[in-house]
Amino acid sequence: MRPVPSTFGHLLFALGATILPTIALCSDAAIAASSSKSIWAAVDEWITNNLIIQKSFTGSSKDSQAPASFAYNRASDGGNFEAIDFAAKSNEFDLGPAGKTLDQLTFSASSEWHRTTYDPNVSNKLSAAGTLEYQRQFSFDKPTAIFTDVRYNITRDVHLNQNSGTSSILLSYYSEDLAFYRKLQSGHHEYRWAPEIAYERYANLPIKENQFGKSVVVASGISIQALLVGFSGQAWLFPDSLADRLVLTVGLAERKRLQYATTLPVWSRLLAASLDYYFTESRTLGVGFNFQTGRDPARNFLNETTSSIGIKYQTGK
Repeated sequence: MRPVPSTFGHLLFALGATILPTIALCSDAAIAASSSKSIWAAVDEWITNNLIIQKSFTGSSKDSQAPASFAYNRASDGGNFEAIDFAAKSNEFDLGPAGKTLDQLTFSASSEWHRTTYDPNVSNKLSAAGTLEYQRQFSFDKPTAIFTDVRYNITRDVHLNQNSGTSSILLSYYSEDLAFYRKLQSGHHEYRWAPEIAYERYANLPIKENQFGKSVVVASGISIQALLVGFSGQAWLFPDSLADRLVLTVGLAERKRLQYATTLPVWSRLLAASLDYYFTESRTLGVGFNFQTGRDPARNFLNETTSSIGIKYQTGK
């Protein structure tokens, strides 16, 4: 595994080397479009066509389908706080053979910002990642495929003034058979879900635990290897009458620590759910309710329960 960068400048360089080429390649199109329409409409069109925006691209079940959010939260101890979870990913660059094929190999770059003002566990993290994905489709007639992605992520913890790195290999299955996916005759979605398994390695990650009502760093920076088994799923409630605007998203992840570490239990669980209503059928902007409980790696494996209500935004759906 590559060494974790020691300065925030390395993180900015990684972000610039991945996201900015996409912006440069598409800037001419955005400028040309702005001559015939408002600049805001041109920017919105460019974002929709060139970026995927959601809560996270960690590859974990918890956030693989959730939209970006700007939320007002309530913790299990009664504390109130605001939180931002925003991630943007470039369009995938095709590295596989040209023409119609059952095999696809792509590369994508992403960046994320996660911030919370929760006093016992204030957090402010920026990250950049690169993902190599291989997809094997079983048939041209029906989308049924196995996905494998290899990801490396660099994270800057602004609050703790510390850098960490995460590498992972994830395997997932997708099928339009009724067991995994269903679309109504009217064309609206009803549900979809996908199982997944992954190997994860966290480097120089601070670990937190609750002590006397406050989150405390019990390990300043350790390396952890874990095996993840989980699933992510979505259900469109009242799909015909609400035209796919009301969406329930659920993710469950079970992690098993693969090596000795007294600061973490052998098994840890993370459950996340959101109920979101979008203002249009494009499902870009909406409002929603979030619930999460368990140990989240993005929150330094702190065991906590939170709920929130806020603005939701996504593209590429």
